[in-house]
Amino acid sequence: MKTARTALIREGSIIAIALLAAAAAGSLLILAYGQSPAAVYRLLFNSTWTSQHGIGQVLFKATPLVLTGLSVALAFRAGLFNIGAEGQLAVGAFATAVAGAWLPIDTPAALALPLALAAGALAGALWGAIPGALKAWTGAHEVINTIMMNFIAVALVAYFGRAVFQPATVRTAEIGAWATLPRLDTWFPSLRGSPIRAVRS
Repeated sequence: MKTARTALIREGSIIAIALLAAAAAGSLLILAYGQSPAAVYRLLFNSTWTSQHGIGQVLFKATPLVLTGLSVALAFRAGLFNIGAEGQLAVGAFATAVAGAWLPIDTPAALALPLALAAGALAGALWGAIPGALKAWTGAHEVINTIMMNFIAVALVAYFGRAVFQPATVRTAEIGAWATLPRLDTWFPSLRGSPIRAVRS
């Protein structure tokens, strides 16, 4: 118990130091522009955590960053440097959207969401397995491979999204099983008109 508590304190201290260092670096940049750090940070806080729209935007933009960061941390724990999280996220997100669009429109939300998420997780894992296989079979360094795979993934998603799927459907989020899922902005009217409006729950 004492060891776990010590580890928790150590990890908490590292996080606190990182946050303070980031705030200090940001303050220096703000001062360089002749602004007050306190005023800027107050505006930042009020624009994010004091309204439903702000909280929604934080969750909308932070969730993929947090999850991809965890994927990098997991590989790092295994002694590998996964620099391909961006590409794996792009492939996974695209597979999730395609799976949701292809599911029948009467698919229950309780089934559609897990299936679509599973498709995205599988696609991202398969994309990440390519540099893993190259590392195991040829000894190719995973940093170089995963960096290059990012550009390939983004290019492929852009191509298939624009050349294959976009001509067939005007708005993918409104066909297939996605059409049966409630919109977040029906629960939180303040989200209307924001990028998060396309996210389904």
